[in-house]
Amino acid sequence: MWTQAEDVALVVEVESPNSRRQDRLTKPALYAEAGIPAYWRVERGDFGPIVYRYTLVKGVHYNLVGTVGPDDPVEVTEPWPMRLDPSAWPR
Repeated sequence: MWTQAEDVALVVEVESPNSRRQDRLTKPALYAEAGIPAYWRVERGDFGPIVYRYTLVKGVHYNLVGTVGPDDPVEVTEPWPMRLDPSAWPR
């Protein structure tokens, strides 16, 4: 499905070992340039998935606002209220 960037509140990128550099550097820069307010990157950790949560600052770059691992589920309010619990995801 194709949509305009202004209609996107969150991009969730699942990091791949084959595209780690693009997932960490190139793609976030493009998302920021497009004005997408929230960006999360999911990485494979030793004990399960780890979510790195970023928010757009001044429409230019992302700042890390927190990480969520499989042992520390949290309630988040941005970009909308939800419980973020990586331990509940299938492996």
